[in-house]
Amino acid sequence: MIILIPIHSISVLFSIPFLIIYCFFNYKYFLKQYKFFLIFILIPLIGILFYSFIINISLINSLPQLIQHLIQQLQFKQGWGVLEIKNSFLELYSPIAYLLAIMGIIFILLSKSHFKKYLIYILWPIILIISILIFRLTGVSYLSPYQRNLYYLMISLPFLSAFGLYKILRLIKIQTNKLNSKTIFKIISIILIILILLFTFKSYFITPPELKLYKTINNDNYQALKFLTDFPASKIITPPDISPAVFPVSGHTPLATIYFYGNQKDNNKFFNSKDCNTKDQIIKKHNIKYVLSKQSINCNWTLIYKNKNNFIYKIL
Repeated sequence: MIILIPIHSISVLFSIPFLIIYCFFNYKYFLKQYKFFLIFILIPLIGILFYSFIINISLINSLPQLIQHLIQQLQFKQGWGVLEIKNSFLELYSPIAYLLAIMGIIFILLSKSHFKKYLIYILWPIILIISILIFRLTGVSYLSPYQRNLYYLMISLPFLSAFGLYKILRLIKIQTNKLNSKTIFKIISIILIILILLFTFKSYFITPPELKLYKTINNDNYQALKFLTDFPASKIITPPDISPAVFPVSGHTPLATIYFYGNQKDNNKFFNSKDCNTKDQIIKKHNIKYVLSKQSINCNWTLIYKNKNNFIYKIL
């Protein structure tokens, strides 16, 4: 968890609610081993220190401001993510697998020996389902974004499904043992597993149209970006739809990409404006060396590449 803080802190944050509840169920053990579990205080401390360093706010002098900023950042509102689709739960996980997961939960709840041991695997999906429903009702997701919660929910369920299947096979084995026939058990088990696999992967490759893969660039865009590899790495401006491919192909750094990275406001302002002075101000502000455009731009720059709808200008 400490390692995840600087790499992918959301993968730590989403687990906090069900881990806290799990601790309450096992409070006697945690009190008994309190010296060891005090080490876990390092996780929030390192997290806050790392966060204060990233946003350049002093932990000592501006603690209230830091806490307020942190709380705001832990609210992921509608529009935060790349794609927020109201996926059907059946679209993400097969009905047969859900049924097995429900059976797994029932078997855990009915077993005294399994309840505390596997309780965390019940709390995990329940808390995430609540978080997903809160987002769908309010448009706000706390601690982790809505679409990530869908993913975290899906990776929480296979254990429960597997446990449910295991217990069902155990029950079948007990009943067939009474008939003193291992052959019947093997036949029933094979048929059951084959049916489960068929129903699990029946709609596996049916992707909703809005989630299908798309191309960032075409061959003409690729050739234009390849042309830039002959020049020293620098910062360039490109149309938003091409921007994600700029660094991987050319080695140059885009002013902004479609999502998350860079100054999208200035990038959009550059392409929406017809005024060369406005464009030059943005170029100077961000120390831009090259402009890649889908249309010819009649400003005082040097055209160094032209191919169909790809124009590259060098800023002198």
